[in-house]
Amino acid sequence: MLAPKDDDDTLASWAAHFRQYYCLDSEIDELRRGYDLSRQDYLLEIVFPDAQATPGPSIRAGDFAEILVADYLQHLLGYHVPQWRYDEKIIRNESVKGADVIGFRLVGDAESPLDELVVYEAKATLSGRERGNRLQDAIDDSAKDFNIRKAYSLNAMRRRYIRAHQSTWRT
Repeated sequence: MLAPKDDDDTLASWAAHFRQYYCLDSEIDELRRGYDLSRQDYLLEIVFPDAQATPGPSIRAGDFAEILVADYLQHLLGYHVPQWRYDEKIIRNESVKGADVIGFRLVGDAESPLDELVVYEAKATLSGRERGNRLQDAIDDSAKDFNIRKAYSLNAMRRRYIRAHQSTWRT
């Protein structure tokens, strides 16, 4: 069970961390230019999945679950987990296609058989709704076109890396 500390500073820090997955603080003013919206309203009306209108709430729950898995892998298990899925969403009330969470653990600068790639399918249920067997759902969904999802997701990461670094990927 998730039990965050009940203090304003911890919750504000955690909220800011989650917000960065969708929109970097360093970019928000440029992105909202022309909308005539405050930062908060821009995020709530343009960026984050809708809090009320279907399917927004279920998309929020799914995104939240994926972010928790990504953070667990990165901050507790030491994997590098690229954060690229949510900041380029075209439609805020749709889930991002591809593998839910991909993490890398490299043991050195050169390729090694000890390097690791992990791919996760994350599932969530809105509170107050029937839970069902979400673990089985994740297992079933992870088997669907796994290699295709993984390949497309890795290719998307590669494209973003190359654009961000204006260089070539190590082959």
